[in-house]
Amino acid sequence: MFQAATSGIDTAPIVRRVLGIDDGEQPEGDDGQDEAQAQAMAQAQAEEEAVRQQAEAEAQAAAAAEAKRQKKKDQERRRKDEERQRIEMEEQERAEREMEEDKLQQQRLQQE
Repeated sequence: MFQAATSGIDTAPIVRRVLGIDDGEQPEGDDGQDEAQAQAMAQAQAEEEAVRQQAEAEAQAAAAAEAKRQKKKDQERRRKDEERQRIEMEEQERAEREMEEDKLQQQRLQQE
């Protein structure tokens, strides 16, 4: 209605009909113009709804794509963290083995 009111469409007959105060008579000079205007208004509203639904669908698709990118980024970060931890554990184990080998070597030298 607001769009119709601001676009110059006379909505008074439709409002009277909805309110039940329309006596069924058409004003002078009315040659179906009100019906055509109502039809045009309905079409405009349908088009607006279609545009709104399209925008909503695009927003949902963008949100889904962003969620997918974030999930992939999180998986990559986890994979790197796991790799870093694995490397640290290997280095620690290697250092422990080297220390153990050094102890054994020192014991052999002391026995000789």
